[in-house]
Amino acid sequence: MFAPLWPDFARIAVRNHRKITKRNQLASATAAELTRRSFLTSAPYAVAGAVALVGIGYFGVSAVHADLAEQDLSVVGSGRPIIVQIHDPSCPVYLAL
Repeated sequence: MFAPLWPDFARIAVRNHRKITKRNQLASATAAELTRRSFLTSAPYAVAGAVALVGIGYFGVSAVHADLAEQDLSVVGSGRPIIVQIHDPSCPVYLAL
């Protein structure tokens, strides 16, 4: 008879859906494939991440060791009675002394 003034949205939606699914299938096929080139392009990021983790771990361990050394009160006076000046009476180290 006569053509409608608006497009057939159902047909357009099906056509777009087909395009999107084909595009997704191609993308998933290429993403799942791990080649030497794709590995070598991402290798510097993995190495940088490993170096960063080692640096953060070293900093964390050294901070814990520093805290433990600061809390060790056995070195104060080496067993002899001594006088210690306290600046903050609410300090946990003061309470331990």
